[in-house]
Amino acid sequence: MIKHYIDLTHKITNNTPTFPGDNTFKLTQHKTLKNDHYNDSFLETSMHVGTHMDAPSHMIKSNTFVSDYTFEQLIGKAVVLDVRNQQAITYHKSYESLIKEGTIVLLYTGHDQFFNKPTYFTQYPKLTNDFTNLLIKKKIKLLGLDSPSPDYAPYKIHKKLLRENIGIIENLTNLEKLLSYNTIKLFVIPLKIASSGGFTRVFAEVNKN
Repeated sequence: MIKHYIDLTHKITNNTPTFPGDNTFKLTQHKTLKNDHYNDSFLETSMHVGTHMDAPSHMIKSNTFVSDYTFEQLIGKAVVLDVRNQQAITYHKSYESLIKEGTIVLLYTGHDQFFNKPTYFTQYPKLTNDFTNLLIKKKIKLLGLDSPSPDYAPYKIHKKLLRENIGIIENLTNLEKLLSYNTIKLFVIPLKIASSGGFTRVFAEVNKN
């Protein structure tokens, strides 16, 4: 077996879209080799842009920031659920055996295909209460989605998960590349930043024949 790595992260560029109501994202070059003898860029952004992780302090009264998550919480076995064509992601009995206690759950909705379109932020699937209760019962480490959020305002699902210290990874991509693998080790590497959210590099380790 040869270890193979799959990147699940959107590239950050000056065209990276932002959630409605957030500040405009700006990534600009302000130093150049020609004028300054070196290159450097200026970044102006909120912390919930592109592929990123939500910590409890994002939605509830909490002192837990992204920087407080340990490597043990951020790295581990993952399971991918194929939930395409479901506007409401709900409980199925089969999930009881698919989701093991302490795993990272990834939801493949296919919504990342709309990442640069306005509908990406307005017509994404949402989680139901019964499905969320299963995630909590299984004591999962993290929840990852290829969409901007597990719910809509007033974000009750967000709050329910974050109260259990289940970090939420939003705006993933390439989850379809994981469907053919039974064993997936996921690495979630956010900035070590004292913030309610942070840019995150997410990749999977799989075995390839």
